[in-house]
Amino acid sequence: MAAEIRDGRAYADSLARLVGARIAALATSPVPVAPHAKRTDRYDALQEKFALTAREQLTCGSHVHVSVGSDEEGVAVLDRIRSWLPVLTAISSNSPFWNGTDSGYASFRTQAWNRWSSAGPTEVFGSARAYHSLVAALSGTGVINNPDFDARLSVRHPTVEVRVADVCLESGDAVLVAALVRALVDTAGHFFRSTALRVVTGV
Repeated sequence: MAAEIRDGRAYADSLARLVGARIAALATSPVPVAPHAKRTDRYDALQEKFALTAREQLTCGSHVHVSVGSDEEGVAVLDRIRSWLPVLTAISSNSPFWNGTDSGYASFRTQAWNRWSSAGPTEVFGSARAYHSLVAALSGTGVINNPDFDARLSVRHPTVEVRVADVCLESGDAVLVAALVRALVDTAGHFFRSTALRVVTGV
């Protein structure tokens, strides 16, 4: 993983050099910018619903996916790792600037991201049914399509998706964050599976 991250960043930097620029892995821009959203149905809808929040959302987060065996296991994992998510944010903090200004925050991306209606931490769900009921209720308002929880079940893959980390400046830090997320999910998943086994066997 570390080699892939380094190679990808080196390739991007080589392309940037062709136009006299350089790249840096940052979660927010250190210089003033005017973001422009790609014209798609999804982004057009976001722009219409969220206006300035959507227009200003030039942030780069590091989303880590870890495979789980079922939605039930995934929700049990979400319930167990929630107290560790602020630690992951702190470890990965790499966004002190906002639109060319020192924000005074180590991770201003977190401040900007939490303006979305469903962003942030969640209460304990207790079951996959409760999780999906909440997502359906939020989606039914017409305000969101997918929840922007700090950690969630992926909408595309059989994974838990942890979304709290900034993009890290150093590739080694990015690998560390991914490894910590995997360890948290694996540990919580093991606890769920062993508990479920005891229930099934009557132990």
